[in-house]
Amino acid sequence: MFGRSTGDAGATLVRAEASACGTGLEVRGRPVVRNSGELVIGDAVTIAATPASSHLVNVGRLHVGNNVVIAQGAAISCHERVVIEDDVVLGPFVAIMDSACRIGARVVVLPGAHIGAAAVVRAGSVVSGTVAPGAHVGGNPAAPLGAVEVRGGLGDARELVQRVFRLEGLPADTDGPDSIPGWDSLGALELLVELESALGRRLGDDEISRLRSVADVASLTAAMPTGSAAGRGEAVGAIIARVFGLDAAPPATARSDDIAGWDSLGTLELIIALETTFGVKIDERRLADVHTVGDLEDLVS
Repeated sequence: MFGRSTGDAGATLVRAEASACGTGLEVRGRPVVRNSGELVIGDAVTIAATPASSHLVNVGRLHVGNNVVIAQGAAISCHERVVIEDDVVLGPFVAIMDSACRIGARVVVLPGAHIGAAAVVRAGSVVSGTVAPGAHVGGNPAAPLGAVEVRGGLGDARELVQRVFRLEGLPADTDGPDSIPGWDSLGALELLVELESALGRRLGDDEISRLRSVADVASLTAAMPTGSAAGRGEAVGAIIARVFGLDAAPPATARSDDIAGWDSLGTLELIIALETTFGVKIDERRLADVHTVGDLEDLVS
């Protein structure tokens, strides 16, 4: 059987931070939970934090209803009040914030500054004037930013990461979320926006999950997509491994019943990852005929 790590450490962490927590909590992996307000979690809540960690940051009133599913890489930031009703499913890398703008890590907002709705302020910036609604600004003082050019290679990846996270110097190729301030779920979203803008396409969940270091960023920008059947089959196996936290991609003959986590929630995560990566729409009615990894490869071919 293709297994993945399990345990109660993640659930214990969530219960310790929550103001109140219902029964039937299931946590996959180890999410980041910071609560200095009122965090209420209902019954039968599932939180996936692998292969990409999820973040729940609350300084206000964050209420999560019953039978809620929070997929891997999700980021919820509550400053005043956020309510997630019963039976809601949040897909991978969803970001929920109760502020109209997005302000990156270590931003300084000076007296008299005004930040418009839906604006994005890059990490480490200093805002001293007015930021127009929907603007994307950065620097000291913060000014409108153009598209980031990515030509590929380790040097360019270092420069990109330095700009996104406003580092004083170039990072090492091994630097990543554990060593770069601000490279959390929200910071990763900013990096994602820059990469997708530069590459001119959406990144798949498996690609996003691999962004754990500067070297990973360089590898992504240098990689050439393949449209061959063999290449697509290899990509499906890699996506399955990423979604379910496997040590290696399963063979085409592996059955879904033998892969831990390939349940209704896992199927949802897998569909989103496949549709995003290959730019296809999967007919969920055909999933009843999917019993092996090879069946899934045929479905997206």
